[in-house]
Order: sequence, then structure tokens, then C-alpha cells
Amino acid sequence: MKYHHASIALLSFALTSCSESGPQPPAKGTPAFYWSAAQESFRAGDYAKTNDHLEKLTKGEFAAKAAPWRLILIDGLAHGYADMADKFETGARVNKANPAPFRRQASDFRSMSSRLALSFAETLQAFEKTNPAGDVTLDFPFPSGASTPVAAINRTQEGMLIGGPELETASKQALQRSVLLATARAVGAGDDTAKARDAFKAGPAAVPVGTFFRSMAQASLDRADVFSSIKLDQPDRYKFFCDHALELAKKLPEGKDTKDLTAKIQDAIKKAKKS
Repeated sequence: MKYHHASIALLSFALTSCSESGPQPPAKGTPAFYWSAAQESFRAGDYAKTNDHLEKLTKGEFAAKAAPWRLILIDGLAHGYADMADKFETGARVNKANPAPFRRQASDFRSMSSRLALSFAETLQAFEKTNPAGDVTLDFPFPSGASTPVAAINRTQEGMLIGGPELETASKQALQRSVLLATARAVGAGDDTAKARDAFKAGPAAVPVGTFFRSMAQASLDRADVFSSIKLDQPDRYKFFCDHALELAKKLPEGKDTKDLTAKIQDAIKKAKKS
């Protein structure tokens, strides 16, 4: 019996020693904790929670890595909500017998998009102040999801209302798609998600700073749309996003892509002045 108790004591000691000597998870509330939590929630496709974690990393050792990731994430989310709002609004015009629920959902999505757009602008301005040079490192897992449009969301613009669990699932898929496409644009792959995935094969993607800021200039122009006269009708905010996009475009390397983007921005500013 004595030997039996001694064996148990030795086993307990061994297990305790192993647990104490192994790698310990980051302490809750530390930058390392939020960085790890962001990675985990991103892999799970919970982008709202990922954004919450990244928002806590504006300073410290993870700030430089968190900012580009968060810019792409909130640009994708804002884009996704804006696109869903447009589709529900179209559905309201088509379904003349029952337009109200379409309009309510469009309003909710548009409100979410506008809040994310403002967060995007704030994050981008802070990142610009760091004067990044060379390559911008995208140190996060390649996004999950499919690049094809979500069928259930597309049906809404035909006047077919969805709600409940179906809307929850479809909107999550639509947001995953938008973040996926935002990532592809950030690495200079356009909408080619297969090409974008290749950039992450060897680990964190290294993107030339000019390529990254070209995508941010386009994103700023895209984010202006929700504040246009035919949507939220907030001309000051519309002008702010267009002006910021133009400022970014002026700093980009010369070339056809920069010239075309600048022309698009200037056209948007001119249209706003006429309205």
C-alpha cells in the first residue's frame, strides 16, 4: 500500500512539473492575449470579435502588425454591409406589396457600414502617421469563405425576403466573402483570390507599400459611397472620404493604375458638387 501511495505522489508531481514547464498561454488582458485571440476568432470566421481584439492593439509590440490587418478587415466588413444594404433596397423597390421589411434591413446594414467606414478612416490615418516604408506585412491567416456571391443575399434584390437563421447564415457568408476580396485587393491581386492565397503560402504576406496604399485609396473611395446623396446623404463625410482617397493617390507611384484611380476619385468629387 505504501508503494501504491508513493506511485500516485510521483505521478502527480510529474504531471504538475510538466504543466509548469510547458508553454503558458498569454495572460488575459495583455497584448499577446488579444493578438492570439484575434487569430483564433479570425480562423473561426467571427470577424466582429476579431475587430474587437485588434482594436485593443493600437499601441505596443503588436500595433504594427495589427493595423494593416484591421484595415483590411473593417474595409471588407464595411463593403459587405454596404453591398447587402443595396441589395435589400433593390428588393424593396421590386416587392411593392411589402417593401417595409426590406427597407428596415437595408437601413440597419447601411448604418453598420457607416460606423465601420468611420473606424476605417480613423485606423488608416493612424497607420499613415507611422510612415510605413518598404513592404507592409500582413501577418494573419488567409481568410475563409468563398469568392462567389451568396445566393440567398442575391435573391433579396429580386424581392424575396429572407430573415431569421437564413439571413444570419447568409450575411455571415457575405461578410466572409467581402473580407476575402478585400484581402485579395490589398495584396494587389484584384478579385483573384487564388492568386491572393499564394501570397500567404510561405507565411505572412509581404506587400509593397505602394500596392497596399493603392488598395487603401480605392477603399476610401468605396467607403464614401454610403454617405452619398442617394444613401445616407451626408455630404461632409462623402467629401472627407473622397479627399482622403485623392491624398493617398497623389502619394502613389506613377503609372496607369494610379492615373485611372485618380480619375475615378476626381469624377466622384465632381459628381458630388453637382448634386
